[in-house]
Amino acid sequence: MEIQHNTLLRIDSDDINEGILYLPESVTKIEDSVIQNQPELVKVVAPGVTTIGNVNFIKCTALTEFKAPVLTAIGNNNFIECIALTDFEAPKLTTIGDLNFIVCETLTAFEFPRLTTIGNSNFRYCMLTDFKAPALISISEGNFYECPVLKDFVAPSLIAIEDHNFTICNALTRFEAPVLIAIGWDNFQSCPALTVFEAPALRDVGNNNFKERN
Repeated sequence: MEIQHNTLLRIDSDDINEGILYLPESVTKIEDSVIQNQPELVKVVAPGVTTIGNVNFIKCTALTEFKAPVLTAIGNNNFIECIALTDFEAPKLTTIGDLNFIVCETLTAFEFPRLTTIGNSNFRYCMLTDFKAPALISISEGNFYECPVLKDFVAPSLIAIEDHNFTICNALTRFEAPVLIAIGWDNFQSCPALTVFEAPALRDVGNNNFKERN
């Protein structure tokens, strides 16, 4: 394991002990492209990490648990094809960048009380059933694509949704966003089960929302 200035720069195979990677509390950041293709990695404990850079946790196919109690920000292209990930604990997470949590087939619940911002193209081809983010303010483009069992989405602070979100979410029945003001283009397409849509403050709606995809 190589650490410089509280930043994790490299891990070796012997840093993973019986499937567990434990990062010293002094590590506050995981640099770009540090943890990839680690088939023996089952659990990560990162007690001091506040930031994850880009391109980490790619095809860590046995990873089931990730615990980072002070993590606040995730960059881009992380947690891709982590097909066994079921437990992701980061209660202080506030920001998610782009292209994270792609094809995480066993991640079923996502509840983060401090999350405020979601970037582009996150949570695609995931098996989420519930998503609760009470502090979430904005969702950028292309999120929640083909999440076939996502049923409930509750975001009481959400103000704006950009384009191409919630596409082919066949099981989505309830969407609650009481202070939502604006929706961009091409959202909620092919969501045949959506029967409860509560957004009483909504005043700006783009084109091609709530339609079937051709």
